Amino acid sequence: MKKQPVIFYSLSQLNKAMGQPPPSHPLIGLINYGEAIFDPKDYEQGIILNFYKISFKTSFSGRLKYGQGFYDFEEGGMSFFAPGQLLRMQDEEANYDGMTLHIHPDFLRPYPIGNQIKQYSFFNYSAGEALYLSDSEKDKILHIYRFIQDELGERMDRFSQD
Repeated sequence: MKKQPVIFYSLSQLNKAMGQPPPSHPLIGLINYGEAIFDPKDYEQGIILNFYKISFKTSFSGRLKYGQGFYDFEEGGMSFFAPGQLLRMQDEEANYDGMTLHIHPDFLRPYPIGNQIKQYSFFNYSAGEALYLSDSEKDKILHIYRFIQDELGERMDRFSQD
């Protein structure tokens, strides 16, 4: 019997699988790859996330299968995945640095972007390569990810989602 992909329905479920504490918000979370414990051999048939994944990789060795092709991150870059897409790590020795932002569709639903996000082609399954960034762009993106990380570390109140 062929193994099925592992489906992650919640951010908490994914964080646990990656050896991370639960996210401070149930619908949005950030993981630093350098702190994650994730063995691709445990997920040979791939994973399916029921939320958006926006990854910023500063370096990468290995192959990530996405659709019918592979991502090339040798110089780092960004990748975007919509809910329900199959992701597979192809190399056991995969190694990379960076961060990934996970956003559950329910987080976006009350806002105009909840309807508009489907129009963004970089979330489309047919896209097969990473968004390459200049060194200056990498610095800016890293700053944005750190800002998001700081914001998620703040105390949640009734204004937190907005």
